[in-house]
Formats: sequence, C-alpha cells, structure tokens
Amino acid sequence: MIPSPRDFSIPFDRFRPYQYESCVWAQEHPDISIMQAATGSGKSIVPAYLSNFGRTVVLTRTKALQQQYKETLNADILMGRANYPCVHPENKGRTCDDCLFADEGMHRCPHSHDCVYLYYKHQALGTNFACVNYAYWLSSPRFRQSKIEYLVLDESHLLPHICLEWVGSTFHAITRAEYGLPRFPRIGTANAAGRGSALDWVSATQDVLRGEYKRLSRNAKDNAKRMRKVERMGYNLGACMEGMSASSAAWYIKSGPGVAYYRGAPRPGIVIRPLTAKYHFGRLFLGEWKTLLMSATVGDFQTFSEELGIQDPLTRRVPSNFPPSTRPIYILDAPKMSHKSKQEDYDKQASEIARAIRRAPQNWSGFIHVTRKTESRLLGERLEKHGLSGRLWVPPLKDRRGKFLGTNEQLEMWNKWRDDYPGSIAVSWQFWEGVDGLNEKICGVAKIPFPFLGDPYEQARMKYSHRMYNQRTAWMLQQSLGRTRRGRPQDYDTEDEMRGMVFIADGNYTRVKSYIDTDFLESMVKI
Repeated sequence: MIPSPRDFSIPFDRFRPYQYESCVWAQEHPDISIMQAATGSGKSIVPAYLSNFGRTVVLTRTKALQQQYKETLNADILMGRANYPCVHPENKGRTCDDCLFADEGMHRCPHSHDCVYLYYKHQALGTNFACVNYAYWLSSPRFRQSKIEYLVLDESHLLPHICLEWVGSTFHAITRAEYGLPRFPRIGTANAAGRGSALDWVSATQDVLRGEYKRLSRNAKDNAKRMRKVERMGYNLGACMEGMSASSAAWYIKSGPGVAYYRGAPRPGIVIRPLTAKYHFGRLFLGEWKTLLMSATVGDFQTFSEELGIQDPLTRRVPSNFPPSTRPIYILDAPKMSHKSKQEDYDKQASEIARAIRRAPQNWSGFIHVTRKTESRLLGERLEKHGLSGRLWVPPLKDRRGKFLGTNEQLEMWNKWRDDYPGSIAVSWQFWEGVDGLNEKICGVAKIPFPFLGDPYEQARMKYSHRMYNQRTAWMLQQSLGRTRRGRPQDYDTEDEMRGMVFIADGNYTRVKSYIDTDFLESMVKI
C-alpha cells in the first residue's frame, strides 16, 4: 500500500498519481539524476520527502517558487538581503541589502541579534529542509560547504543560462565610464592571446573595484546602493576569473565597438562568456551530496545532459495527471513567420489568431506572446482589423516619468486592466515565463522564440551547438504555453466543457518539434 504523505511530515492526506513512486525513485537515485514532471504533477513534494532521509537543500530561480515551498511544504527559506528590513536605527526604512556592516560582516552590527535576515540565514543553515535561490548558492561558499545529503535543482532547464551568466562577464562603455574601469583591450578572438588579454583586464578591473568599494565604505550609509553594484560586479568578475582558470575551452571573447548590448542596442564594450555550461556546471553544483535536477520542461535528455557535461545520468519522465485531450494545444493554420514574411503572411496569421480567440467565450482574458516590442503594437493593430477591436492591451514601454517598465511593473498594470476590462487580451513580449496566469484562459504564441541571432554571442553559441539552440527555443515555447495551465483541475478541459484556449500561430514550431517533450507533443492538435 502507498503510505500517507503525513508519514513523512508532508502536509497532505494522499499522494497524487506517480508522486510516491517518484519520491522513492529520487531517494534511491545515484549521485546525479534528472526528473521531468509536468506542471501540476506535484514534483515539489519530492525534496520534502528526501528531507526525511538527510539534509535537503532546494535551489530555485524565483521568489514565488520559494514561497510555494514555504507555504505548502513548510520549507525554511532564505531570500536575498533586499527582502528583509534593516533593524539598525540609523538605517531606518532600508533593507539588509544596505547593511552598514556589509564590509566587515553583518554579525558585527550591534543590532545583529534582532536582524531578520541573519535569523533566517541561521535557520536555513541548520534545518533539514531549506530552500534558497541560485544566486545565493553561487555567492555563498559557506552554504555550499555546509553538510548536505541531497541537493535538488528545481527549474533545472534554466541551469545552462544560470551557469553562463554566473561565469561570464559583459561590460559596456556606460559602466566603464561610470566606475572608472580600465580601457577595454582590443580582442577579436578567444585564442590563447585573447584569453590572456581578457584575464589581464579582469584582474585590473577587480583592483579598481576593490579600491572603489573601500572608498565608498568610508560613508557606507550614503553609498549603500553604489556599494552593492560594485560588490556584485566584483562577484561576477571573480566567477569569470575562476571559470577561465578552470577551463580554457569554448569561450566567446570580444572587445571593441558594438560587441556589448544595452537595452537592445549595440554598444562598445567587452564580452567574456563561455559558449557552453559543460565545463562549469559540475564545479558549481556537484559535490559529495546526491544531486537531483527537476523541471517541467527538460525536453531531449541527451542534449540537456551534454550541455551540462553530465555523463549517463539516471532519468525519469513523470506522466501528467491530465490526459492530452484535456490540455489541447491548437496548431493554427498560420505560415512560418520570419523577417522574410510578407504582408499576406501577417494578415493570414492575424486572421487565424482572431478565429481561434472567437472560439472562446467573449469574457475570457489571456496572453499572446510576441518576441519584439514593436511586434506587440503591429500585431495588435492587425488583430483589431480582424474583429478584436476593444479587447487588446499592448504594454507601455515607459511609465509617466519616462522610466522603462520591467516585467513586474507591466504585470501589475495588466492585472488592473484585466480586472477593469474583462475579456482583454495582452499582446506582450514580457510574459513568456515567471507569470502565473491564474485569471487568464487564453494563451497563444505568435512567434517561435528563437534566440536573437543579431547578437554575435548568440550566433557563436548557436554555431557551437545547433542542438542546444533548438532545445532552448523549445524550452521557451513550452514555458510560454504553460502560463494559463498551472496544475489546477479547473485549468483543464472536460468532455463537456472547454476551459482554456492555448495555441501556436507560427509554422516554425516544426523546426524544434523533436526537442519538445513527448507529453507536450501529445497535446498538439491541428485546426
């Protein structure tokens, strides 16, 4: 008989289908394994189960997922310092990210015994079930050196990006001028000479940043924000130096005009980034503990494993609790969309999208994902001509003060608009992932999200591994189409009722079809 989750201090009365088997499989796995489990399968229970057999640490990318572990599974979580208020009376109204004692050690603060951040840090280091984010894990040697039996890497499809971001560095001319950094060397290759010049620049820049940090710390209270930026740049350069010292293989190194992108525009700068995570993942995440990688979107296990340099991992695909017929993904009769598309292609696509949306109730709200800011406006105009006038919302680029809006700010604006105008459709380039569409019923993709090849680094990375380029595209596609199906029964169709409209309106999906999860492919329906 399958036992109760409560036998393992998990606050649920019964396991979902496949949950207990997945828990036992994970507990018995060898040094490293990979598990794919669809949204709604309850894979988060696995690390809670493992904590019964040894200290278990879960890593996540988002605060929302950390909170989920805390609220549903009683994990002890530790977020970044900016999430906790500073208790020092001279630092009132600021967060622990502005700690006056960050340079000499937060524990030296005379009010450290009341510090909320230090309390949760101590708790996370001592508990049997902790959840921290990837950034904290990578920047905290003490945490990595603590006793751990199981390390669970949630949202693991993000690991290639996390590794490359942590190990690599990109600096543009604006930052160089603001912080008085050394002049960029002229580097046009990643050979031994190029790597040597890059290492020299990194070392010299670290010296400048150390001096700047020391100068700022003399008046830490007024310089806290700038000190944080300097500190983070120092972390980044330290990881870059360590990565280049550990492996000289597969790097993209360039310096000069137009090599660094800032807000979508090419700028003078320097780019020092690895082309693959295979030489860095093990150094950052493997140890004496057992490591489990979990994700709803692994895709092709072989491509994923090779990208991380994992040899012959044990793998498991956990079936979805919901049959394919209850979660259809409609493939619209749209052309392949590209920079070569003609006006008739755009009109055909808009006609198909409008037709699909009209199949759904008029009061359903939702998302249509595009890849460029300008395309959100243009697609909105085309859809208005096909009968959706008055229902479309295109996110503004800036607020009233002229400040560029991030995803969270745009999402807040969208939530208010949707509540005020039921049945609205957001045509956005920002909502591909990290958005829980709990109040939306429509989710569509108007352009397959291939990485932007206008960036020379992306070109080099694609040439290094075309398979990984396609796999990344498939991951983003699957993530975007999962915004409105979050594992709740009400998100899935029944025999008598359609409860959601999910669609793809770009024939280019066939280019990445072999990299999409089998479970996902089974849901695709041509209309």
